[in-house]
Amino acid sequence: GNLYVENIVAISGTTVSTDYLTGALTVAGGAGITGAIRGNGILDINGATTLDQTSIDTTDGQFAVTGSNKIDFDVSAAIEIDSTAASYFKTSSGSLTLESTASSLILNGQPSIAATAAAGGISLSSSGTISFTTSTGNLTITSPGTTAVNGGTATNINGTSAVNIDSSAGGVSVDANSTSNFFIVF
Repeated sequence: GNLYVENIVAISGTTVSTDYLTGALTVAGGAGITGAIRGNGILDINGATTLDQTSIDTTDGQFAVTGSNKIDFDVSAAIEIDSTAASYFKTSSGSLTLESTASSLILNGQPSIAATAAAGGISLSSSGTISFTTSTGNLTITSPGTTAVNGGTATNINGTSAVNIDSSAGGVSVDANSTSNFFIVF
């Protein structure tokens, strides 16, 4: 039959739970609980889990997600990750892709953004225009090897006050076909 209890139930058994079939309290069916649940130990859930309005406090330890399956965030609102310490996303195998399919991909860095490749270089490609703009300060391209600027139709380098192309050794070479025009103003 059914058991109805209108007051506190205390279970004094100390059997350790090592899986869902062991412990001081085991329930063969489901459990419906209206109030808060508080625990002091490990929470181990086998099977799909749905959590609504979840907060995770890492004061007592690290929040770690491990396993061999992917992690999928699929929400209609923004995803925001804030940290007061230096942070990183890392993949030990394959590419790490940041993609914005509906609008711009914006990287904001205060005071700067650094892109470093240990091997293989850094490649920027676009079916549209790629622009480098600085509102203050300089735009500097430095390479210990050859620095190449290639334009399929035209290559424009514009400066509102000055454009400096310097070489510490070997000179500066400008090659053009017969239809190219150079305008140099001193």
